[in-house]
Amino acid sequence: MRKKLLLLNLLLTAMLAAAGVKIRDQWLESRRREAELLAIQVPPTPTPPVPVSELVQPMQAAGYLDVAAKMLFSKDRNPMVVVEAPQPKPDPEMPVVHGVMDLGFGATVFMTEKAGGQQKGYKTGDKVGEYKLVKASRTDLEFEWDGKTFRKTVTELKAKPSMAPPPQQAASGAGAPATPVTQQPTNYTVTSEEKMKELQKPKAGAAWIDTGGVNHACAPGDSAPAGTVTNGYRKVLKPSMFGQICFWEPVSQ
Repeated sequence: MRKKLLLLNLLLTAMLAAAGVKIRDQWLESRRREAELLAIQVPPTPTPPVPVSELVQPMQAAGYLDVAAKMLFSKDRNPMVVVEAPQPKPDPEMPVVHGVMDLGFGATVFMTEKAGGQQKGYKTGDKVGEYKLVKASRTDLEFEWDGKTFRKTVTELKAKPSMAPPPQQAASGAGAPATPVTQQPTNYTVTSEEKMKELQKPKAGAAWIDTGGVNHACAPGDSAPAGTVTNGYRKVLKPSMFGQICFWEPVSQ
């Protein structure tokens, strides 16, 4: 009996030893396989390139012209807008000059606002129709209108023969044909000595020469003392580099 137990113990011991050897061999094999796997170098996979997105352009109104031009429900879809420039104002008719007179205290220009109008004397600063007389001399005139300046000579604005008023007709009797009466032309300039003498002749019963302005020129041979008042005008004598200036001014001044 003891022999059987001893043999059984020896058998169990041998089996345990064999099992231990087997387990150790498996452990060693697993360590070897682990070392082999760790020794393998796997090449790295290249990173795929990242696509670059296009830059977003800012919105522009010109890119939507087709939308505005083809909008069927809009009446003003025509992109061609026509802007009409304002028409410039036409220059008014220039006045007609009949003569210039300068007796030493400023030139007086005898003009009509338009052909066939009433003749009147104008001085610097007066309005002649729509124009303003800025400067005046014996030969040159300067007008202003709508911010523009017009420089004209007396000859350019002189009354033309076609502008003269038609001759008057006087009836010589019942049923008799009318006879034309020759009318003296009113266009004159003081550059002519004869015209100056004719212009300086005083009217009958007047102590001065009516120049068409506010003041009146003294008639040749006027011997009234300074300060004389006649018909609402006072005689004034003023010294100047050309001698004494004689004129009549309204008493209210």
